[in-house]
Amino acid sequence: DVLTMAPLGIPSLVLALALLWVFLSFPLGIYGTIWILLVAYVINYMPFAARSMSGGFYQIHQDLEDSSRMSGSSTIGTLVRIVFPLMKPSFAAAWIIVSLLMMRELNASMLLYGFGSEVLSVVTITLLDHQSYTVASALTVMIMVISLIIVLGARRILGRGLL
Repeated sequence: DVLTMAPLGIPSLVLALALLWVFLSFPLGIYGTIWILLVAYVINYMPFAARSMSGGFYQIHQDLEDSSRMSGSSTIGTLVRIVFPLMKPSFAAAWIIVSLLMMRELNASMLLYGFGSEVLSVVTITLLDHQSYTVASALTVMIMVISLIIVLGARRILGRGLL
């Protein structure tokens, strides 16, 4: 739990500089691609996902898993039949929180993007830099609509009581 919360103490700009240094020192070929952005986002937003899912894990009592094993189910069968269905709302909440936070990430994205791997926040800043204010405003409204669709879609799929 402590290890998953460690990235909260590191600003995303410092994380991006560290990833930049690592992936330029050890040429793995992912600098400037979408994969380095994915690595940065996973590291940066792992605490939010872990914290939103920890409540779901604490609510699953050990007796449920024990009774499943006593009934002859394997560990994987217990996970598939007991744990995963009970964790579905927590997984969905973590996905929604992280996806909404990733949409507005700018610091790490500005340092790590390359040609063809621009994300929406970088495109918005680039449009503002070129004084295309109307296009940047339209893109920002589009980002808000996408966020609203994500939240409303999750509410519809999971039910109103879960979110």
